[in-house]
Amino acid sequence: TINQQTAVVDSPATTAWRMTPTTANVTATSPLVLKIGTVVCAASSLVTVTVRMRRNNAGLTMRLICPGGQISGVATDVFSDMTAAINTWETVTITFTPTKPGAVNIYAYAFGTATTLGYVSNLTATQA
Repeated sequence: TINQQTAVVDSPATTAWRMTPTTANVTATSPLVLKIGTVVCAASSLVTVTVRMRRNNAGLTMRLICPGGQISGVATDVFSDMTAAINTWETVTITFTPTKPGAVNIYAYAFGTATTLGYVSNLTATQA
């Protein structure tokens, strides 16, 4: 399940998205998926996307991902998983350089241990 909530929040946000896999069948190849934004990109310039993530169990993988094939120059998935200790907010970052202008969708994935909690907040995107 995915819910917007106010109990666990990373400042300056006033809400965060809570991602709760309800079965162990939620895996890296079939994750719980939350679209967290669309980023419009210019050509030939580095794009940096960051988000704050938190989890309450080390068995839960929280991933920031830009799936490949959405824009020229980004043929494969670009992703990064959070690595911080449980109950700690972490800034997770991905970078990519499109070769043509366009837009990409950015997602948060959660998978692994069932009935655990992951949180997503404070998306930022910049381009050099």
